[in-house]
Amino acid sequence: NECGAAARQTCSDMAGNAVPVYNEVEGSSRCSCSLHEQFLVEHPEEQRIRLAYGYEVDLSYGKRTDLRRGGIISSANSIGSQNDLREQPSNDQTIFLAPN
Repeated sequence: NECGAAARQTCSDMAGNAVPVYNEVEGSSRCSCSLHEQFLVEHPEEQRIRLAYGYEVDLSYGKRTDLRRGGIISSANSIGSQNDLREQPSNDQTIFLAPN
């Protein structure tokens, strides 16, 4: 995959009703596309919210030989190269803090 004008356009084309946010790391081949969407929910007091997220960190500076992956849905994290990820137990916690 390549970054640049074509990637920025693809990000925009995928957005639909969402707001596309394209970021590119200057002088590298790293870029990201996030889609942000806001909407009003009827009777929010009657709704439940489920948060699901994950992360990936590349400690090999883009070579993808030393990755760390995890998230809220699994009790295990993954570690290793792109083609050889191994699961390991995790006791990571997500803590939500109020602004006050």
